Amino acid sequence: MNFTCDWVTCRCGEWRKHLAHLVGKEAHGLEIGSHEGRSAIWFCQNILTHSDSRLTCMDPWKMAPFTTFLGNVREARINKKLRIYSKPSQSLDFGHGKFDFIYVDGEHSAYAVLSDMVKGWEALKPGGVMIIDDYLWPPVKDSALPLVRPVDTFCAAVVPRLGNLLHKGYQVILRKL
Repeated sequence: MNFTCDWVTCRCGEWRKHLAHLVGKEAHGLEIGSHEGRSAIWFCQNILTHSDSRLTCMDPWKMAPFTTFLGNVREARINKKLRIYSKPSQSLDFGHGKFDFIYVDGEHSAYAVLSDMVKGWEALKPGGVMIIDDYLWPPVKDSALPLVRPVDTFCAAVVPRLGNLLHKGYQVILRKL
């Protein structure tokens, strides 16, 4: 397989811990931001192990990363488990209550992250897990707004009334009530 970097290996311990209940069961995941496919391959090989499990991948790929993604998932033999959308997540309807887990690692503007979390939360089943990447990146400045971490805004609205905080580090992991 062909990868330019590895942002998965150091995160998969937390993923395994919070998604272990899905192993061997029919489950459906949504990945917002798939880049070269390393995380998609990990989710399919380690969590979505049931033959009817599926992973929906959304990414507005440029040609080179998309070609790399397709080659990597083909080599890993997971391409039949995938539904692939090569569009920005803001342009797609995620549905309601469809997914057992959602991995948010798409565009990093405050608006895009907040939009992905809100739409993703609606698409998450009760008991489902949302993993939000890059929490510890420096806060972003969007237009006239002060420096913000949209994940903090989202968590303040969701936890504890609608969800539980499972982990907060480089990633934030939530479970929907």
